Amino acid sequence: MGVVALTRILLTAPEQPLRAGAGNLALYRNIATMDRGPGYLNGILSLFLNTQGPENEYASEEQRAVPYFHRARAAELLAQIDQRFPNEPTRPQLHLGLMEAYATYGENQSVIREGTAILAQFPQFSNRVRVALELADAYERTRQVDKEFAVYQDLLKELSAKADGIPLGCTGVAYSKPITGEAPPSVA
Repeated sequence: MGVVALTRILLTAPEQPLRAGAGNLALYRNIATMDRGPGYLNGILSLFLNTQGPENEYASEEQRAVPYFHRARAAELLAQIDQRFPNEPTRPQLHLGLMEAYATYGENQSVIREGTAILAQFPQFSNRVRVALELADAYERTRQVDKEFAVYQDLLKELSAKADGIPLGCTGVAYSKPITGEAPPSVA
């Protein structure tokens, strides 16, 4: 499906020049050309762009903005995919890509929103551990320690259920679930 492929490209290669995410910094170029004198608008633009080489700053800012605008467009496309194609099998992976893009830009609240939604909507997603760890990191960065540990607790319960309650490190060892009060066998 073309929309899915375009969304994947915008998430995985946002620095590539595509017109699909055409949000850009043209507003600032327009300000610079509209106000030729030492006017108010040009002053604001100078404060925004000026460091050591103002002549190069516009191009540099434009180049850094392209991935951001592409990822924003990918988020819009993904919302349309969710609405129009709810059974699309690549949706979980696309949402993971979006969540990772949010993490790249330090948008912790968006990571939390997206990660929580992924874990709720896609219980069979093969990358649930990756999502949960990224979500826990976002909670840690926002100093929500109780929620961070709740994610770890839920993840451990989920992994334990998948492993039939067998403790970590007991591969290849005959293990039987202990009777109440008994300690599990030690692994050397």
